Amino acid sequence: MAWWRENNLRLVQINMRDIDGGMDVDKLIAELKEFCCSVVMVGAGGISAFYPTRLEFQRTSPWLEDRDLLGEIIEKCHREGIRVIARFDFSKTHQSFFRRHPEWYYRSEDGRAVPYNDTVATCVCGEYQQERALEIIGEVLQGYPVDGIFFNMFGFITWDYSGNYYGPCHCDCCKKRFAEFSGGKELPKTEDPGEPDFREYRAFQEQVVEELLGRVHRLVRSYGDDIAVCTYHHSDVDIIRDESNSAVDRPLPFWLYNSSSNVAKVRSSWDNKIISNCVINAADLFYRFSAVPPALTRLRLYENMAAGSGLDFCIIGVFEGYPDQDSVSAAKEVFRYHAEHQEVYGRLDSLAKLAVLLPLSRRESPAYRGVFRALKELHLPFDCILDARAAAEPSLLERYTTVLVPELGEVLPEALAAAESASKKLV
Repeated sequence: MAWWRENNLRLVQINMRDIDGGMDVDKLIAELKEFCCSVVMVGAGGISAFYPTRLEFQRTSPWLEDRDLLGEIIEKCHREGIRVIARFDFSKTHQSFFRRHPEWYYRSEDGRAVPYNDTVATCVCGEYQQERALEIIGEVLQGYPVDGIFFNMFGFITWDYSGNYYGPCHCDCCKKRFAEFSGGKELPKTEDPGEPDFREYRAFQEQVVEELLGRVHRLVRSYGDDIAVCTYHHSDVDIIRDESNSAVDRPLPFWLYNSSSNVAKVRSSWDNKIISNCVINAADLFYRFSAVPPALTRLRLYENMAAGSGLDFCIIGVFEGYPDQDSVSAAKEVFRYHAEHQEVYGRLDSLAKLAVLLPLSRRESPAYRGVFRALKELHLPFDCILDARAAAEPSLLERYTTVLVPELGEVLPEALAAAESASKKLV
């Protein structure tokens, strides 16, 4: 059985910056041992490489000097029994590549690129993500015994880290591929559901993403069956990632069941994948070194466990010198508790006879959140099933006596038919 199928991850993500190229790996290992960490996620390549890459389209972190940081981390972690997932980010490159390969990048409807600090946003249809990214992954897999790969911000990204929205990409690659997909139609100007070809564009996006993930999965499997593929999408991955995070301008009321919901949606919908829900330490993207309250970190991590998943915790940079340690200490407490009782967690089976259907996009409507909270606070056991999964595998619904549909308009007709054919009561 592949190592991740044990479903007892105690994963710590070190979201590495260029300046972390000079980190003290021994101090990192000491911190991970305090967490009873079983898996660490560290930077490998993409925007910056943390190993001596030979590829001309990848920039090595200038703080690395002549060091092979990735190799050192893997060697020392494996010595301590800690698995290593290599993290990639292909959503951007360093700005120096933009002049040489302008065709790799996102373009707004009026032809603008999206620079952000010293990076420029790429397009998932472009040559960089379609071809060069796989070469980068291959270089790491060939050179290092990693236990898994993860890539951040995968897919069609239409906003920058300052929250500016740019709309659908109109680069030449997107125009060509969408025309081929749609029989000659033009790209929509916005992602508004009222756009004439909105549904067709969504289907196009899914096809592009699924085809690329399939190629990545085949590449990884060519290096071994024991290397996990992980990202925020469900297609051709072994570990589906999600996040419990905060934002200072997010509308109230505060959603306390974030972790429970994130885990439930995946755990009840697939039996061949696991969910790793990352609990983000930072209070917001712009306040990366100010943590959420320790009580919230504990709540989110314990919800992961209670809903049937492992643990996943992330900070920006390294622990040494990290300015807000309160939630880090809280996370260590929960990780140590899990380590003491890992023979129980990750192996829990649901006895629920009630299911809630929601869209494959995993977007949580107010109606869904209301139903979820009501059932939780009434202490009624229930599972969450993604509608497209129920349509594809009607047997998922056979065990339930009641299927709740918070918003009928969001559910695929096929999913409703699957429920009805199983003679379930739809509420």
